[in-house]
Formats: sequence, C-alpha cells, structure tokens
Amino acid sequence: MSKGTVHRTVRIEDGLWSAAKAKADQRGENLSDVIRRALALYAEDRHPKPAEAVTAAGLEHIDNCPECRARYL
Repeated sequence: MSKGTVHRTVRIEDGLWSAAKAKADQRGENLSDVIRRALALYAEDRHPKPAEAVTAAGLEHIDNCPECRARYL
C-alpha cells in the first residue's frame, strides 16, 4: 500500500475484476492506479461520457480524450 492512502473495501464482480486486471497487466499498470484514475474522472464530472465509460475495465474514454491522456497516462 502506498504511504498516505487508506485501504478500502469494495465489491466488484469476478468477471469485471479479471478483465480489468488482465488489461492493466497488459499495459504494465497497477490496477489500484487504474481505479484511482477512474474515480478521479468520475469525481471531476467534467466529461460528457457516463461514468460507465471510465471504469477500470473500459478505459476507452481516457484512451480517446486528449485531455485525459495528457493528465492520466
């Protein structure tokens, strides 16, 4: 765990977790970092896409948004 962060418990379906983990591994990313980016986008609520488009399993919004790519990747 990173220093200064709190351990949280969330419920995530096995299929979603597995798909997200596989994609993060393929990209050489840490799944916790991916989830933090998705939550940051959701909290900012500046993007026209619904929150479902920025889940850990579907980072299409970040991939296709120049502003998000510059900020989060």
